[in-house]
Amino acid sequence: MNEIHCNCGAKILTNKKKIFCPQCGEKWLYVYSLQRFASSSELNEKIKAVGVTNHLRGHKRYLQVDYDTKNFSEIEEDINRLHKNYGLSVFLIMATKNGFHVISPHVLSISKTALILTTTSCDEQFKEKMRKKKYTTLRISPKYISENSKLKLVSPEPEFHRLIIKPPARRPLICRNVITLYEVISKQPIFPVSPLFYDNYDSRIQIVVYRTLKG
Repeated sequence: MNEIHCNCGAKILTNKKKIFCPQCGEKWLYVYSLQRFASSSELNEKIKAVGVTNHLRGHKRYLQVDYDTKNFSEIEEDINRLHKNYGLSVFLIMATKNGFHVISPHVLSISKTALILTTTSCDEQFKEKMRKKKYTTLRISPKYISENSKLKLVSPEPEFHRLIIKPPARRPLICRNVITLYEVISKQPIFPVSPLFYDNYDSRIQIVVYRTLKG
């Protein structure tokens, strides 16, 4: 059993790795690299990563999905449903420390991207960001935390897991530069030669430094 002294003065006893303070609602996470619990406000200040947004030129988006589960059958269920209901046919899966990132590089409107994301079983905060900010960001770098003027690794960079291509329900519009970006990250060609139709919406892909709460 671990004891947490919250900033609001509450004392919390828990055997979980993530807990919310019952008094003030502050989120506390166990950070393995620090061997202690840290509050979300502390991590928000100290943990940063490099990510890529789902912006595309012409106020368009492509689908990014962040899963906090290692149960790949859940992701496969989502992929099958997205293919059946929305005609998405290309899914690039990257493995993270605690789950998976899924990228489907089809050109979509902002509203359609937000709608599709709500039908997945991904992280609720990720869905909320798309609803509020109209875009999402997925990490492409390791996570580091600053502690006593030193950088400590929190999570390694995402790694290529697999590429799933479904028989297209319609002629797909694919953002080639999104695929190229992840080929560079993975240091390997991950997209086979195929008769997919590429668009010209690539020029607004943005790579950013952003804050992340998870340890």
